[in-house]
Amino acid sequence: MAQEGKLDLLLKTLEENERKRAEAEDRNRADLKELRAAMEAKLPHVEKQVVELHATMGDLSVKVKKLKNALLRQAKVEKMTGEVKEDPSIASPSPSPSLIHGIDLEIRGEGGGGSDPVGS
Repeated sequence: MAQEGKLDLLLKTLEENERKRAEAEDRNRADLKELRAAMEAKLPHVEKQVVELHATMGDLSVKVKKLKNALLRQAKVEKMTGEVKEDPSIASPSPSPSLIHGIDLEIRGEGGGGSDPVGS
């Protein structure tokens, strides 16, 4: 009789554990479904931000190229005239001589082999 009681208790424990496992799986499926719905709802917003970021990066790249070209022109003018000339289209102070020298080295191809981050 004691063995039958132990066997019944073991079977009852197994059934209870199986029921708890099934409930946990159901909760996990529901949680994953909810998470997927939330992610899919956010996806268009994230895609829009990526497109806007790409456009902004393109605009900034163009501005950097324009500034770089302006600095190169200014460096060439300074080299030809031997004087520092302020460019009214640039609001910042004139570049330092080391920056101009670095740009000059890049123009001549002596700039240490660094890659151009702008991609021009």
